[in-house]
Amino acid sequence: MRTAVLGLAFDHLGAQEAITSARLDNAASLGVSRRIGYRDNGVSTSQSPSGPCQLRHLRLTRAQWQASALGDSVSVAGLSGCAAYFGLER
Repeated sequence: MRTAVLGLAFDHLGAQEAITSARLDNAASLGVSRRIGYRDNGVSTSQSPSGPCQLRHLRLTRAQWQASALGDSVSVAGLSGCAAYFGLER
């Protein structure tokens, strides 16, 4: 799912970077993000229902995405029919 969304964002919508965050204790989510190519981009404290928690922020640039070639496996169909919803002129 993440590679599909990133493929749409970077390869079709002109995104320049993507930012994601996960709790420091969510190793699975952080691992998936890092395998895709996201790099650490700081830590912040946030409130959660169980109290304060620390969030790890990660960043992926367009250049990093293109270098990974993960987008080669993503295909997008039907974008022209909904391009206006993304603010695109097609």
